[in-house]
Amino acid sequence: GFRVLGFEFTTATMKDLFMKGDLNADGRISFSEFERFAKMYPIMTDCLFFRSKAFWDEDNMQRELDAEKEAARQADAEVQQAAHAHQQAQRAADDAANEIMAAEGDIKDLNNRLRDITKDADHAQREKERAQKEKYDRENDVAQVCLLYTSDAADEEDSGEVGGG
Repeated sequence: GFRVLGFEFTTATMKDLFMKGDLNADGRISFSEFERFAKMYPIMTDCLFFRSKAFWDEDNMQRELDAEKEAARQADAEVQQAAHAHQQAQRAADDAANEIMAAEGDIKDLNNRLRDITKDADHAQREKERAQKEKYDRENDVAQVCLLYTSDAADEEDSGEVGGG
């Protein structure tokens, strides 16, 4: 533990400190033994405390710093993902706008075709009506000719000229 804290004690110094703390020589330092050691060597205890506190504070700061760096890396990754998603959404919106423009062009073309077809249908309807009127007029003319012929034949019969007379 002392080496982790940055203390470069020799093995002899470590044994000496342990022997001063382990008063009953059982190979362990109990809490009461540590209290007695702290009272007998207050400067040494303070030095060990503040050195270990500085080590743990520095270690905690380093962990917090590492956590902040990791949070910053994650935030950067999320920003990059959001930027990528934004680019994809922008492309999709652009594609949709292009499709809308193409559809609007198709609608205009279809409206023009419909207008042309409607004009052609109106023209065909007028032609049909004209042809029907023409047919009706011809049929009337034929009927009048037939009536005139029949009427003339009847007049001739009345006058006696029919058949050689």
